[in-house]
Amino acid sequence: MYYHFLLPILPLLLYPPPTHPQKIGLYQPETHPPLRWTHCTAPNQCTPVPGAVTLDANYRWLHRVNSSMSCFWGNTWDETVCDSAANCTETCAIEGAEYGKVYGVETFSRGGLESRGDGGEDAISLRFRVNFDYAYNIGSRLFLLEPESSSSTDPEPDYSQARYQTFTLRDSELAFDVDLSTVACGINGALSFVRMPADGQEEEPTANAFYGTGYCDATCPRSQHFIGSHANFDDWLPSSTDPVGGTGRYGACCGQFRVWDGNAHSFSMSAHVCPPVPKGGDGGGQVDGGTVRVCEGAEQCDYYEGERGEKCDFWGCGWNPYRMGGRGFYGVGGEVDTGRVFTVVTRWTAERITQFLIQDGQTFEVPAPTWEGLPTKSGLSADMCEAQRVVFGERDNMLENGGWDAVAEQLLDQPMVLSLGIGDDHFAWNLWLDSIYPTDASADLPGAARGDCLPAEDSDPQVVENTNPAAYVIWSNIRFGPIGSTVEV
Repeated sequence: MYYHFLLPILPLLLYPPPTHPQKIGLYQPETHPPLRWTHCTAPNQCTPVPGAVTLDANYRWLHRVNSSMSCFWGNTWDETVCDSAANCTETCAIEGAEYGKVYGVETFSRGGLESRGDGGEDAISLRFRVNFDYAYNIGSRLFLLEPESSSSTDPEPDYSQARYQTFTLRDSELAFDVDLSTVACGINGALSFVRMPADGQEEEPTANAFYGTGYCDATCPRSQHFIGSHANFDDWLPSSTDPVGGTGRYGACCGQFRVWDGNAHSFSMSAHVCPPVPKGGDGGGQVDGGTVRVCEGAEQCDYYEGERGEKCDFWGCGWNPYRMGGRGFYGVGGEVDTGRVFTVVTRWTAERITQFLIQDGQTFEVPAPTWEGLPTKSGLSADMCEAQRVVFGERDNMLENGGWDAVAEQLLDQPMVLSLGIGDDHFAWNLWLDSIYPTDASADLPGAARGDCLPAEDSDPQVVENTNPAAYVIWSNIRFGPIGSTVEV
């Protein structure tokens, strides 16, 4: 499940105080899979952090309070259970998750699955398709929690204290190991930093961050079942292709840095900023565009509807080495062989954002662009973001939202939440990641070819979900700290 819509600057709706906080179900205890990561302060000065992950609320079972009747069935609201936004908000509860059985989420030590549960789980495996009982699930999205977040099996769990782990990116680096060997064309293993609220934008005694609430991103997704503790019931339209997806009247919008979108064929990183918001909604002063805001309807939310100039940067300023001309660098049998585990290192400074990869002890610098008119250095920068729009013939939404300065203000200097996921794409089939996009463009056109996944029809989710059901991504050995502290190169 992925997302594709955006936000204008006016009119904006800030989250109202929840009058009917989102309810919590009692059928399935919520036990967060432990995930240890490492915080570094300097080279060779690193400390393990006993974190955990929680499943995005949008992937959870939503049912009537004190009943097993589902409020949301397939890809639409069941109006025999609740028939209005207010009624669904009051009536429906989100449930704990069966992480392994239903969602294919398991954490373990890199020593092997048999060592899970020993407190040293530093790897997480996300399966693409999971068959269970008489149903199946596609994809998942999870958020990293602070160590203090409790379990619903505690005698008196304090949900209100749960918070997402946050990271400030300026002058920092993130390193992680990843196994994408089974992640085929049309599937995306994604790791992002999102400017969503650390508490899940809920209030006691709601589900809160404990249950994965509060998601937002620069596509302003209208696919969320709840936004700001309110059911997104009004104008709900079931998807014509996604059996569990649809769109409501409202969308949740915020900036994001997509550290890694990738599979065994291609990868990209991208920065997405949003228009600044007047403080307090009174027009006075400006704050960063990361504050969660709500847009209303396709005209305000969807990138391809209405005016684009005052919406978040939908496509972002991105870096995909294949798209930049670096064919043969990455892939099965490439310089970096995606048939085996490798390490990704991302570094953020105010001037430039760079990545390099490590495999078998060898460091691989991402190749510089080959297209005429692009800077001769790899990575994201003000020059690169401006030049690629010209060379690739694209609208510069980043410039319209404040340019490179907005990247620093919104994405580098604000606390960001770490998101991990795997899924397909019912909007563009992930062709923007690993194939030719737009689909009618010539492969010789600068920026059109993003990977070697052809024909495009093979990336249709209805094909991918049946031809690659065993796909999985494993993220492990996540490290964060000042530049130069997480890896030796």
